[in-house]
Amino acid sequence: MNKNLKNIETILIALFVTMVIISSSSISVTLNEISESNNHKLDADEEELIINRYLTGLAPRNNKEKPVFETAIKDNNELNAMVSNNKESLSDTFMYGYNAYASGISEGPVFFNITNPGSITLLAPTSSGDFMSGGTWMAAERWICCEYGSGAFWEIDPDDGTMDPLGGGGLGLNSLAYNPCNHQIYGIGGSDDLYTIDFETGQTVFIGNCGIGETIIGLAFDEECMLYGWDAKFSGESYLYTIDIETGEATKIGSMGMTLCYAQDGDFLFEEDRLFLTAYIYNPQYGGYLIEVDKETAESTIIGEFQGSAEIDASIFKNTYTQFENNIGIRSIINPENGDAEKDMAVTVKVKNYGNNTEGNVSLSAVILKDGIYEEYNETIYIDVLDPGEEKEIELPIWTPDDWQSVSNNYTDYKITAHVTLSGDQYPDNDYKEKWFVLYFRYLHDVGCVNLSGPESGLAQTFPVSGTIKNFGQYEECCFKTNVEITEIDNENLEELLSQDFSDSTFPPDGWAKTHANWMYSNSNLTGGEPGEARFYYAPVSTDLFRFYTPAINTSENDAIIIEFKQNVEHFTTPYTLQVETSKDGINWEVVWFITPISSIVLQDISIITAQNVGSNTYVSWTFNGNSYNINDWYIDNVIIQGYNYVEPEYQDYKCTTTIAPGEEQTFEFDDWTPEFLSEETTAEKKYIIKAWTNIEEPADENPDNDLFLKIIELEFIHDVGIKEVTSPSNSYHGGLVDQWLHFDDGNPVNAIAPCGCPGFEYAIRLTPDELADWAGYQISFVKRFHGYNRPFWMYGKIKIYDEGTSKHPGDLITEEPFECYENDWHEVELSEPVYISGGKDIWVSVDVIDFKPHEYPAAMDGCQNYQGKGDWIYFADNWVEISIYGFSTDWNLWAGVTPSEGGPSPDTYIQPGYQDINVTIENIGTFPEPNLTCYAEIYEYITNCTNGTLVYEDNITDIDLDTPLGGTEFLSFNNYNFAIEGPYGLLLNLSDDNDDITGNNEYVLGIGVDATQPYSIHTLQPATPDGDNGWYVSDLEVTIYAYDPGIGCGFPGSGVKEIKYKINNGTTKTINRDKGSFIVDVDAEGLTIDYWAVDNAGNEESHHIFTIDMDQTDPLIDLTYSWIDGPDPSNWWMIFTANVTDETSKVDRVEFYLNDVLQDTVIGPGPEYIWQFLYSGGLHITIKAVAYDKAGNIAYDKVIDPENINVNLQQYQSSKILQLIQKNSYKLLFF
Repeated sequence: MNKNLKNIETILIALFVTMVIISSSSISVTLNEISESNNHKLDADEEELIINRYLTGLAPRNNKEKPVFETAIKDNNELNAMVSNNKESLSDTFMYGYNAYASGISEGPVFFNITNPGSITLLAPTSSGDFMSGGTWMAAERWICCEYGSGAFWEIDPDDGTMDPLGGGGLGLNSLAYNPCNHQIYGIGGSDDLYTIDFETGQTVFIGNCGIGETIIGLAFDEECMLYGWDAKFSGESYLYTIDIETGEATKIGSMGMTLCYAQDGDFLFEEDRLFLTAYIYNPQYGGYLIEVDKETAESTIIGEFQGSAEIDASIFKNTYTQFENNIGIRSIINPENGDAEKDMAVTVKVKNYGNNTEGNVSLSAVILKDGIYEEYNETIYIDVLDPGEEKEIELPIWTPDDWQSVSNNYTDYKITAHVTLSGDQYPDNDYKEKWFVLYFRYLHDVGCVNLSGPESGLAQTFPVSGTIKNFGQYEECCFKTNVEITEIDNENLEELLSQDFSDSTFPPDGWAKTHANWMYSNSNLTGGEPGEARFYYAPVSTDLFRFYTPAINTSENDAIIIEFKQNVEHFTTPYTLQVETSKDGINWEVVWFITPISSIVLQDISIITAQNVGSNTYVSWTFNGNSYNINDWYIDNVIIQGYNYVEPEYQDYKCTTTIAPGEEQTFEFDDWTPEFLSEETTAEKKYIIKAWTNIEEPADENPDNDLFLKIIELEFIHDVGIKEVTSPSNSYHGGLVDQWLHFDDGNPVNAIAPCGCPGFEYAIRLTPDELADWAGYQISFVKRFHGYNRPFWMYGKIKIYDEGTSKHPGDLITEEPFECYENDWHEVELSEPVYISGGKDIWVSVDVIDFKPHEYPAAMDGCQNYQGKGDWIYFADNWVEISIYGFSTDWNLWAGVTPSEGGPSPDTYIQPGYQDINVTIENIGTFPEPNLTCYAEIYEYITNCTNGTLVYEDNITDIDLDTPLGGTEFLSFNNYNFAIEGPYGLLLNLSDDNDDITGNNEYVLGIGVDATQPYSIHTLQPATPDGDNGWYVSDLEVTIYAYDPGIGCGFPGSGVKEIKYKINNGTTKTINRDKGSFIVDVDAEGLTIDYWAVDNAGNEESHHIFTIDMDQTDPLIDLTYSWIDGPDPSNWWMIFTANVTDETSKVDRVEFYLNDVLQDTVIGPGPEYIWQFLYSGGLHITIKAVAYDKAGNIAYDKVIDPENINVNLQQYQSSKILQLIQKNSYKLLFF
């Protein structure tokens, strides 16, 4: 349950951050489980400081036990179980909030009835990175919330829990409250600083400090627009306050009789004027409770405990707010804002019509006062029309500060006031707004070089060179040069002045110094080196410059120094700055490098070149600048400082600037640079200093510190040619190679993890004889893994195969295969050295994750039951352990592919017998032209000698010139070859280059499978036999086809079934992909043909299978009519019933005639007319039914009820009498 929060236990484990457990079980990482070797234990004084730091009370209590892993998602099963299907509108007796943590309930928006807080309904799982620390309900019926730590704003839909990000952030907020009178949102930041909040612009305006010395944890306005707040603490009673929204001053009402702590909030129910808190009580109870607080006395009443003792924050009622008819207000002052002073600065004010009427002729005035006293600007304009609810950003006349082009390098405070006037405004309290802002008046004359692009570290080549300069000053400048120089850093010009790896636990090292106790030794290797690092730790908390610096370094013989080090940053919140400084005396410092992190940084190498304070003694400091509370840790290691002396540059160029306006940037395209060393055609690695600078002389540049732009690049000079691809033989099919994939997961990636604070890790499956015995004599040739979860990212790693060790850790490394991947999908890696399977001992298959970033999750897993001791191993903190000990009942999405181990190369492509062109593309991957190359081609057949093969073809192409480095290619066409016989072949290519530095790509082996045998297939039917009469099917028939492709010899599989083709009754040919599939036959026909055949990936087509069936699923068509003729005497007559019956497919078999559901006669024959008659004397209710049957057994019927409306009471006759009156007299019409 990732809150990324700080409490006593969490900071005991700098290596461990958070875990969202995918299963319903959980595990606690306690003090006893933490290795002391990581030097993360704290003494009693530090614990007290931590508690003081933690007094914000915001951290959800679940974070008292800090877990080990970050996961990509939370428990899907738990989420699905808890998501509410109740989306109906809820009454005001329901309160809404954000569940930061509850046992058995997932994090996210919730609601509950205030009469029953023991029953909570989750609206939806969270979409945010952290929990909501405050929320409020607006008159516009919007639930606006702020995210813990970042302060980012979200809107939550109370009907379905949908969370939409609104942006903003930068200021951590504890609570939000909406003022129904001025329609302004207020928030508490820090511990008790009151702000106004504009969630749409992200603007926050400081009002004042509450002055209570405690943390205000919640805010709420009542309907009279009085702001209330309450505090959180670890000891002592919490208090209720009123807060002045003009000054921020808090006035104590009284004690609530309990101690409140952790994440919580509250709101007024307007219609009853009652204040409800979704409180977390620390003492005397402990847990999450709904309480009611008397706003007059602060007396508190517990209504009930929340389900799962939940910590519910951002809680609100959906109150209805009073709307004024006429109400215009200042929404916010947008411009000016903090920043650089400029000429012609925009003055922008946002005005809103909060009322119900359209307004016009609204005056808007703005005044700007220097230092809040001296008026520099006073303008009024009129707004023509503002519709109800409409907001407008009003542009007033521009403003140029009076000090523009007269004050240099100075900060000046200003206050701007804005006021709207509307005749008849019913709520004037929101007519006025003011804002303080600070302008920096830059140097009068200051042009600097801000970037130089083009040359970058990597392979040497000809680079474009582009430079950007900017006029930071207040005046237009002209007539100066921008210079560029590139100089090789020759090792002869480098002198190592200092090297420190912190392997010795003595801290600070001899001669080093630190200004604060926060700098300490750590027996860790989070920067990627050997154990032993310098660590900056956030406690004791203060705001300062925390320096850790070298002894004096003699740089009297150097022009500059190069500072190199490794770093790892464990981020908590913003803002702070990490910087490197230099000094001549250890007292006065200049910044030569800095970053302002917004997230953690894993494994970063830093290289800085500077001439500042170089020339006598030089000190170098690693400095944390800011409030130490905002970081977790900063680790540095492997510090190397080298002295450098300038030499003649190998590249020089310049561009002239005629004019550049204040604030303007200009980019110049310089001449391309080709490193001189390329002409040597010699392998090497070289470093270069890339330098660009400006040189304003008249008038003189007042700020030379930004004139120079420097960076160091490292170039590789290599010879490297290789086989890029074989274009023939190929049929564009690659596969069918793996006989079996061995794995423990179910193949469905449902989550992914990454250990926190680690630069890399390894995860593995352990295959035992239980899995391997059936594959003795085969080999593991492929490994397949699922990469990440939900989004792609670049990752570099190695597949490693280990020999048997013990049941708890692998043995010796057998082989490893590097790989890289990006797409969020399954990825196969082929082992260049397959591993033989004996079948009698373990083989461990692992993924060594070398490089990934925060919030990237390389190790994908399923959601099934764990295979104990096999499917879930991870190498973490120098130990192999099962991930199940951290609460994950799961297995890695990691598979081992088994292939035959005999002889030649496994087929990479399959072809049919016959002549094939041998065509190859080769490539120059290096940095130099490569002339006079020879490429050799050999073909071996492994039909007669499965192990060693027999050479059957040789060819070579000489005098090949790969003149274009870095991607130049040549197409080579060798003599063709007749692959006449089915079986495995190997094409071996060798591109000879005596100078090649990377020989692994000079040789290429293409396994070729010649597949001459057609696949074969069989079918099954469902129903297996006809389900109608006389061999007819009267329902859908499912035909399932299974296809197989024989092997090609030497244990190698065939090309595999590509598809199955089929036709029904000579209709359109349809396709089933791969080797199994079903289709439905539902066509009425006699002698209906079904034709199917399989096709393999080499193009071999099976002989067709054809069988026939009879199918009739259509009932006959029947029409029953009647007539009558006189009977033997006047008291009776003959009733004649004629059934006209047809059937298109199987034809009619018979018709049965029923009188009052009693069978009277069966007429057999082809029809279409079937006749039955009887002598009728009257006085009966009668129903005549004719039932027709076709030969397949399909049935249809028709009825005649009471012919001629005969209406006689049947109760007057006994059923025996009825039957006596019936005289059967049926006959059949014959048609010739």
